[in-house]
Amino acid sequence: MKRVAGRKVGRLVRASVMALAVVMTVGAMAAPAFADALAVSDILLSNLLFTNGTRTLAATDFTALTFTNSAQVTATLNGASATNSCPGGVGCAPTPSPIDLYACAPGSVGCPANNTYPFTGPPAVTSFALADQNESGAPITGITGVSTPATVNAGSYASIVGGGAGNSTSQNGLSSTFIFTLASATAVTINFNAQEYLDAWTAAGQIFPTNALSSTTVCFTVTPVGGTTPIINWCPDGSSTPGTGADLGITASTEPFSLNQNASRNAPFNGNTQFGPSTGSFSGTTIVLAAGTAYQLSAVETATATALEVVSEPGSLMLLGAGLLGLGTTFTLRRRKKSE
Repeated sequence: MKRVAGRKVGRLVRASVMALAVVMTVGAMAAPAFADALAVSDILLSNLLFTNGTRTLAATDFTALTFTNSAQVTATLNGASATNSCPGGVGCAPTPSPIDLYACAPGSVGCPANNTYPFTGPPAVTSFALADQNESGAPITGITGVSTPATVNAGSYASIVGGGAGNSTSQNGLSSTFIFTLASATAVTINFNAQEYLDAWTAAGQIFPTNALSSTTVCFTVTPVGGTTPIINWCPDGSSTPGTGADLGITASTEPFSLNQNASRNAPFNGNTQFGPSTGSFSGTTIVLAAGTAYQLSAVETATATALEVVSEPGSLMLLGAGLLGLGTTFTLRRRKKSE
C-alpha cells in the first residue's frame, strides 16, 4: 500500500511541477518584452482660395462679409492632458488669423517641434501625445492685415512604449465660419493643395484590446442664413463625379484622394496600416449662389490619433502556477501522513 501511495504522490508532485512550468511558459510567451502602439494623422492644406472661375474673389465682391475661427487642440498621455484653444488660448493670436496652437501632454518624451508635422512611421520609440495646428492667411483678397492665400495645417500624434498598460490620444479641430452676401450671382470654386498622411501600428505580440487609430476630416458646407438645411456639402472622398459620394451642390470637382478617412490596427491583428503621404490639388465648384442672399459657409478640418496598449500580466500567471504547486505539495504531505 505504501508503494502504491508513494507512486500516486509522486505523480501528483510531477503534475504540479509541470503545471507550474507550463503556466510560467505561457506567461512568458503572452507578455512581450515591450508593448508598443503608434498613431499619426497629418492633414496639411495650402494655397486655399475661393474663385469665381476666372479670378480669386476679393472683399469687394461681397456686400457683407464676416468670418471667425474656432479651434482647439488636446493631447492626453496616461490621464494627464494639455489643451490649447482659440480664441483666448495661450499662444493663440486674435482671430481671424493667424492661429498657432500646440499641446504636448505632460510626461511626453519626444513630441515633434511646433509646426513641423513629420510623417512619423513605426516603430514607436517613446511615449508622447501631441496636437499641433496652424492657420494663416485668407481665401479671398483685400482683407486688411491678412495675407492671401490661406494655409490650414493639423497634426495629431499618439505613441506608447512600455511594459504596462497605457494610452495616448490627440484631438485636433478647426472650424472656420464665413457669413457673406454676394454683390453678383456666381458659382464659387474652392481650390487648395493638400498633403495627407495616416499611420496606425501595433507591435507584434500585442494582445486585445491594444489598438491604434488615426483619422482626418475636411468638409465645406454652405447654408442660407436662418436655414437649417445645407445647399452645399463637399467632403472630398476621392470621387470626382458630381452628385456622388459626399458631394451636395457641387457641379464639378477634382479629388485625387480622400481627405476623409481613417487607419486602424487592433490586436491581435498587429502590423501597420498606412495611407500616404499623398499630395494633390483639389477643387470643388458650387452651384450658383444668388446675389443679395446671406449665406454661411463652414469649413471644418480635424485630425485625431489614439494609441492604447495593454500587456499580459505574467505575475498573476506565476502566482497561479505557484498555487498549483502548493496544492500538490499539501496533498502529498497529507497522503504521506495517512500512509504512515
